Amino acid sequence: MSALPPRIDFLLHCNFGDFLETREFKLKFRTVLGKFGDELTEDAWNGFGVFRSKMEMVVGLVVNDALGRSPDNPMSFKDAIAQFDNLNRHFRVTKNETADTFLRSVRWGISGFQIFKNMDTHGHQSDQYPNHVPIVDCVKKYWSTIAYVQMQTIVCCLEWLHDAFVRWQRLDSAPNGRSSTYPGIERSPSPTHDSDRQASPPVTPPAHRYPTTAAPLPSPPSKHEISSPRPPPDMPVSLHVSPVVVAATAQDMLAVPRQQPPLLPPAGFPPLPVAAPAPSPIAVYRAPVNVVTPMQTPPISKTKFTTDVYNELVRRDKLGVKPRYFAKCKYTVCKNQSCNYGHSNQELKIIGVTRAISIGDVWKTVECNNPNCQFPGCDYLHESDKRSAIDSLKVQARDIVDHARVSDDAGDALMVTFCDGRTVNVKMK
Repeated sequence: MSALPPRIDFLLHCNFGDFLETREFKLKFRTVLGKFGDELTEDAWNGFGVFRSKMEMVVGLVVNDALGRSPDNPMSFKDAIAQFDNLNRHFRVTKNETADTFLRSVRWGISGFQIFKNMDTHGHQSDQYPNHVPIVDCVKKYWSTIAYVQMQTIVCCLEWLHDAFVRWQRLDSAPNGRSSTYPGIERSPSPTHDSDRQASPPVTPPAHRYPTTAAPLPSPPSKHEISSPRPPPDMPVSLHVSPVVVAATAQDMLAVPRQQPPLLPPAGFPPLPVAAPAPSPIAVYRAPVNVVTPMQTPPISKTKFTTDVYNELVRRDKLGVKPRYFAKCKYTVCKNQSCNYGHSNQELKIIGVTRAISIGDVWKTVECNNPNCQFPGCDYLHESDKRSAIDSLKVQARDIVDHARVSDDAGDALMVTFCDGRTVNVKMK
């Protein structure tokens, strides 16, 4: 091994772990991180596995404490990394480049320990692969410096990482989807995507207000965008049909219309005339056809529904476009094969789940900052949305998906793995 750098007490760079709330996690964190620094100064080669296991233990303790896990039942390191994917996706959709950079730095440090350990364990001489021996020998020779840089990159961000997970969890579980502005979890101004907008007629604000409950979330369209619609970029120009789109809220999907029993006239009097029903304040959101509510359709098994969601994502992946918007196309028979909107209540249910999968739990969580938003496919929450129905779609998304991770450094695609083992790429941008 090369000449060792001066021993650095890693605990000095993470406030000695005082940010950890659980006493058992804090004591173990200090012990493991202290031993890591001690072993870096030793001349004996202990192997990549020793350092990797201690690194994973340190990071795992921070994530478990931040997410409120019990010391008796901590999540595995693999599950902790899955939480990194969720946090990473949140930073990307909120356009928080600073937080995203620090999170990538932590993941860079983690991946270094994993890569060298795997290369040393699984590398073998073959004409099909590069010669791994010079790489491993070089890393071993300068391991103390390499490991020090990697671990320092992780340790200096641990307190911030713990706080980021805590803030993200509070934001996700907030009753109304609102949260204070926290370091690393702030809601940035809504991005404007002109190409994602469709023209929509003026919307009458709903009379009934419901309790309100970050994949790029489209911001509410401006007046200029509404008056100058353009076809979305993920829709081929030759196939573009400008449908008049009407939003379909989760309330419309799941609500069962009630009818009051007719009033019987007193004996000897002619029947009372039946007054025409008053127009619904949200009628502009509904398609001008007789819609069959989900309660009128037979129940669908979880396996079939999972297959429907999977096939929907596969179809959109083959088209090279993002999942469809959670809104209904006005046309009863739409001939556009790449239409970005749903055409039935069952399709909308599938679309809502795919939207929750691709965007995550931040979908329909943060309130739209435009009270007069007229974009039917808006991914932000509106007062006319029924949170219980939205939450139901999110629960179904979590039930059928095992995990999802960003599949490239640019954050343009998401690799989704279903509970039955099937995988599919989901375009995010």
